[in-house]
Amino acid sequence: MRLEAMEFIRRFSLHILPRGFVRIRHYGILSGTSKATAIPAIKEQLPEEKNRKVKRRELEEYNPLLCPCCRKETMVTLQVLPKRGPPQG
Repeated sequence: MRLEAMEFIRRFSLHILPRGFVRIRHYGILSGTSKATAIPAIKEQLPEEKNRKVKRRELEEYNPLLCPCCRKETMVTLQVLPKRGPPQG
């Protein structure tokens, strides 16, 4: 889409606030000052989930050696990388 110069300036100037106005990003329950009290109060008012389906993987203890395809302990550790930085060696 191609715009004439004056049309571009007109559209761009719609985003400029008048002098003395301040742009507000978060207000209401998402404002920084009320978030700590508003969100717990809202969660109290919500009904509890009675029939929450728990994934089977959440119930099982995680085993890193268990192959996700064949479900056998066939996974082999080839290299353990450091937590930060590029791989060594």
